[in-house]
Amino acid sequence: MIPCHVVADDTMYEVHKVMKWSFDQMLNGTWPLLDHLDRPFGKNSYRFRNKGLPLCTSLPQLRGVYCTTVADWKWVKEAFALEHHYNAI
Repeated sequence: MIPCHVVADDTMYEVHKVMKWSFDQMLNGTWPLLDHLDRPFGKNSYRFRNKGLPLCTSLPQLRGVYCTTVADWKWVKEAFALEHHYNAI
């Protein structure tokens, strides 16, 4: 794990965009049609061969959901660039 103060703010923004894309695919329950930059997968790639198929072939109705981030408030505020905290409400 890298401390937040070592990573540039724009780096974490890009990481969070990829994580969101990944969580969206889990919620859809299917292999993505495009990568996180909306580009097609390479013709010989595993993802190209599986695009649009259920993530879990034995339970195609299965979906994944991201529920929470467990951390102290200081980390959450810094990692997600939140401007306010509970005491400010």
